[in-house]
Amino acid sequence: MKEMRVKGEYIHHEFIKGAMGIKISAPELDNAIAGSEVYCVKNEEEKQEAIETVEGDIVGIIDKYIDKDKNGVCV
Repeated sequence: MKEMRVKGEYIHHEFIKGAMGIKISAPELDNAIAGSEVYCVKNEEEKQEAIETVEGDIVGIIDKYIDKDKNGVCV
């Protein structure tokens, strides 16, 4: 994979720090939300825990940032 804006290859990092901008290439990312956390899971139990955490985070974001008191469509 090449960076489209700069000539050359991507730099592959073994570890990522908090403020680094990264591009993730993986299958089935159609429903990923930009800015969301990334979890690494090793088994089905960890996967279910990550899913529950993400679902809780999404509900928290919706409650915090979306005003549902007005009439209309919330997007």
